Amino acid sequence: MRRPRTGAGLAIVALLVISCGSDPDQGAAPDEVETLEPGTTDDDADGGQSGDTEDGEDGMTTDDPEAFALADAAERAGVGPADVDVVIHEDVTWPDGSLGCPQPDQFYTQALVPGYRVVVEAGGEQFHYHGQSGQPATYCANPSEPADRGGVVDR
Repeated sequence: MRRPRTGAGLAIVALLVISCGSDPDQGAAPDEVETLEPGTTDDDADGGQSGDTEDGEDGMTTDDPEAFALADAAERAGVGPADVDVVIHEDVTWPDGSLGCPQPDQFYTQALVPGYRVVVEAGGEQFHYHGQSGQPATYCANPSEPADRGGVVDR
């Protein structure tokens, strides 16, 4: 009669359990830790590249989407800022995370996003700027319509 090899089976199971253990680096301190100086924010730490909410060379902040749209459209059209007119500045609801500016081969959240749009006219062309509420505007070369138009923003 043959004896079962329970010892060998237990050893194999024990090795499998041990090999599936936690990562040896788990809980270890990271090699580099980004620290901020007192009185700075994350935006300051990256040189203002992520949100650009600090004053630029011209004193304009991108916190004001209309001012940003006017200046950017003037530059794109090659006209002076006085030759740019605001056509639309309204609160809207975007149908997804593309904020009405879908890009090819990109995926976006499929949820309604509160935001705004600014349309300006310069040099006979219209320029569209879209944004999420509380975030800076971005230029939108191929705009799509919002899911809902909330209303005109007070200027």
